[in-house]
Amino acid sequence: MARAKAEITITHLVDISSVTRYYLLQSSTVAAPSKPTTHPPPSNWTLTEPSYTSGSINTLYFVDCTVFTNAKFSYSAVSKSSAYEAAKAAYNKAAAVETRTTSAETQISQNRTAIELKATKTDITAVSEGNLIVNG
Repeated sequence: MARAKAEITITHLVDISSVTRYYLLQSSTVAAPSKPTTHPPPSNWTLTEPSYTSGSINTLYFVDCTVFTNAKFSYSAVSKSSAYEAAKAAYNKAAAVETRTTSAETQISQNRTAIELKATKTDITAVSEGNLIVNG
């Protein structure tokens, strides 16, 4: 008598289908956003990272969405873009330097004018006292 034995193992593996980063640019005065709960996320989240605009007081946030082969998805925690924050800080420092430089240039110009006026007054006093000085 022959006996046969067979084993079948069925495994269902869930794998990662894709990982996508989404960006949200909003005013720095508004509370940080919550991570999205739908996939794709609401339209205020974009696929394209916005560049820094001079003078902007916005904050750039991002999340990563992992989509699995079983069609489920998961979002990472919302994070601030350190590159955007660095660009904002660099702009603010540059603007402060520009303001200080303009102020210093104005003071130098005013001092030069005051010195020129004083020199003219000294020359006039010397001439009126008969002490004519001839440069030569």
